[in-house]
Amino acid sequence: MSESGSEDVDNESSKIGQYEGERNELGQRHGAGKAQLPNGDIYQGQYQYGARHGEGTYYFMNGARYIGDSRQNKKHGQGTFYYPDGSKYEATPGLSAVLCRTGTVTLQQLVDNARPALTEGSVLTAVSPT
Repeated sequence: MSESGSEDVDNESSKIGQYEGERNELGQRHGAGKAQLPNGDIYQGQYQYGARHGEGTYYFMNGARYIGDSRQNKKHGQGTFYYPDGSKYEATPGLSAVLCRTGTVTLQQLVDNARPALTEGSVLTAVSPT
């Protein structure tokens, strides 16, 4: 590998974090892989043409995690958010978004935490535990 090739890899790591996994013929993340992002978050799952795409788990630095589907680097389709306080948010395509919780969630936390998971046209429904 030439020196300029090494610089390209170092440059990529500083912008989008470190990655271990499969790549396509263009060198893009493609297939199964694991990335540690510059902000400390970790994603482990499927990639397609350089983007998170398919099933995977995204671990946030604050202790939250998302297990589910992604499309073009965005949470999309079936998935579940697990929050450090024990609350859980499930999104099901075609059935809106449903919040199921085992902990205490204020209305403000519900709004703040659910907003990133909602896609255009989603509806948020709160369900009390029985």
